[in-house]
Amino acid sequence: MDTRRQVVKLYLLNLNIQEISIYMNWSIDKTRNLLYRGFADIRKILRAMETQNEK
Repeated sequence: MDTRRQVVKLYLLNLNIQEISIYMNWSIDKTRNLLYRGFADIRKILRAMETQNEK
C-alpha cells in the first residue's frame, strides 16, 4: 500500500511513469501497475465518501 501511495504522490508532483521507475529503481511495468492500483484505491475511497454523504 505504501508503494502505491509513493507512486501516486510522485505522479501528482508531475513525474511521469518512466521518471518514477528510474527514481524508484523499478521496472516500468511495476511502476505503471502500482500507479493504476493506487488510483483505484483513491476511487474506492471517494466512492465510499460519496455514499456516506448521500445518507
